[in-house]
Amino acid sequence: MKQVSIFILAILLSKTVIAQTDQGINDNWLFKKLNFSSQPFKTIQLPHTFNAFDADDGGQYYRGAALYQRHFSSPCTGNELLFIEFGSATLTAQVSLNGHLIGRHQGGYTRFRFLLPKDYLAAENELRVKVDNSPNKHIIPLGGDFSVFGGINQGVKLLCRKPLHFDLQDFGSDGVYIKSVITDNKKANIEVRSRINNSLANPINGELRLEIIDPDGNPVADTTMPMSLAENTTTEVLQTVVINNAQLWQGVVAPALYRAKLTIVSADNTIADAKAITFGVRTIEIDAEKGLFLNGKAYQAHGVNLHLSQRPGKGPAVSKQEQLADFHILDELGLTAIRLSHYPHPQEVYQYADKNGYLLWSEIPVIAEVDESKEFLANAITQLKEMIRQNYNHPSVFVWGLGNEVYRSDKLVNRIFEKLQSVAKQEDPERYTVYANCCVPVTQAIASHTDLNASNIYHGWYAQQKGDMSKWLDDAHAALKGRALAVSEYGAGGSVLQQEDPPQRPKTDSNWHPEQYQSLVHEQNWRAIKSKEYLWASFIWVVFDFASDGRNEGDRAGINDKGLVSYDRKTKKDAFYWYKANWSSAPVVYISSRRLAQRNIGYTPIKVYSNQARLQLYLNGQLISEQRVDEHIARWNVALRQGANHIKVASLDGMVNDTIVWFGINNKTEMMAPK
Repeated sequence: MKQVSIFILAILLSKTVIAQTDQGINDNWLFKKLNFSSQPFKTIQLPHTFNAFDADDGGQYYRGAALYQRHFSSPCTGNELLFIEFGSATLTAQVSLNGHLIGRHQGGYTRFRFLLPKDYLAAENELRVKVDNSPNKHIIPLGGDFSVFGGINQGVKLLCRKPLHFDLQDFGSDGVYIKSVITDNKKANIEVRSRINNSLANPINGELRLEIIDPDGNPVADTTMPMSLAENTTTEVLQTVVINNAQLWQGVVAPALYRAKLTIVSADNTIADAKAITFGVRTIEIDAEKGLFLNGKAYQAHGVNLHLSQRPGKGPAVSKQEQLADFHILDELGLTAIRLSHYPHPQEVYQYADKNGYLLWSEIPVIAEVDESKEFLANAITQLKEMIRQNYNHPSVFVWGLGNEVYRSDKLVNRIFEKLQSVAKQEDPERYTVYANCCVPVTQAIASHTDLNASNIYHGWYAQQKGDMSKWLDDAHAALKGRALAVSEYGAGGSVLQQEDPPQRPKTDSNWHPEQYQSLVHEQNWRAIKSKEYLWASFIWVVFDFASDGRNEGDRAGINDKGLVSYDRKTKKDAFYWYKANWSSAPVVYISSRRLAQRNIGYTPIKVYSNQARLQLYLNGQLISEQRVDEHIARWNVALRQGANHIKVASLDGMVNDTIVWFGINNKTEMMAPK
């Protein structure tokens, strides 16, 4: 059965209605790996990766070419043009229609489209897509601590458009760019740049109608611009309107969103194309001494690094429901900002952040290594333009990331980042740029090209990063002399299957990453970070365990276990609740070290994360004592009896509590929690 979704944008204009047909073609694809000539085709559904089972098990995984094939009939009618849209295909894609090469795309994480020429179309058409995730020195990323899942990792659509339409071939963008400027009297000047394509062989006249809808659904401004469009060209049309008493996008407090409804009207008064773009009105200012200001008010941007949603046996080819489940975990944590590591993410992520008020750091995958070729720089620039243009209208995006942890700082690297900075500011002069620095001083040239400074700091985890977080931050802040500083990564590995209380510092590359030590590192680091007013943001590494096939540490190979939540999403680690107690407005009482369920009889410590003022402890049904919660932690020492010990910790009003059962034993051992 064909998957068809028809979006009808109805505009009251001489009772004319336009129907845009966007047809998903995610079912009934044929697939095979090309390096295995004897392998037969198999039927698959999109999204799909060919590394679902080998990129998270340690060692090596398949990095090579694969072929996707599907038949389809064009859903377009009359003189409509047919485009094909890919949400992403990793790492390169070569698209052919009925044996004719249509186009190539290089880059695994951004949307791209091709026009399917009418001369190549037939009643029944064969579409072939060669996808290749082989390492390529001309295509970013060249390195990185994550698996590069090959495949068509997002959906594919067929798009029907009239010859007069919003540009669909502008680096995968919407073809519309909205800028807002807030004046002192709460007015917002809205500037809308629309790219209009006339693919006809003759000039045409028309008009572009713009209507602004406020967050409550009310029209608040409109304008109409006449257009004279030359043949076979794309024309940029600029429109401006004013919103009085604008409702501001205020992060998680009140993420107010406007809609710009745009309509292209032909000279014969028929609608050629229509589009609705969501945007927000807000200002971001970052001060080297006082941190981040949202709409003129101090705002703490604290949150997590986020890789693509992944699941065991699926990789990033997850369902919308699984992606939404990840969003809900983010909501529970109480964060205000997310760093999208280390590449652009699907549009659903940006849209969710817009709606829920999360500030986003969006970056391109210039990571670990670079290449001296012109082709490498050209590809990095193209991917940067794709990221900026596709996400320009999202109010959640407040910084563009130009790279992460490049392990050299010579003339070549500095020339690359100098050029990327120039391109980013040409594309978007309003937003800040940032590079995530590691392992070299914050004053080195490689960390100095972008507007802002940020550093990956793993005090308490990697032995080569010595000292404590607080002193390091103060020293770096002083050395930067007026450049703003953020913590782009911090954290530690932790396995829910490995328990040790009190924990000893493990070797990071060993197969022993006790959960308690991860929590201890986060307790110490967050206390230091939250006290630094000058930090413009901080991001935990990382919210979910993720696939990194080259790793062999912790409780299993192929996984980076620094997440606050397990790879399968079944377990939220103790450190998750440490941050929930610090960040969330929902009441929190959580008994930590709970998975070390067998304890030596006699006195044992109990540590509880909470955002309540005072808590009560019950042991085997008896009230033991009441304790004050100090910096989100309450502590007790209690005597366990042999056998089952029922422990309950509750708020004074009894409205929130947590319970566990620990078993007292005669000999003290470091226990492994049962799987």
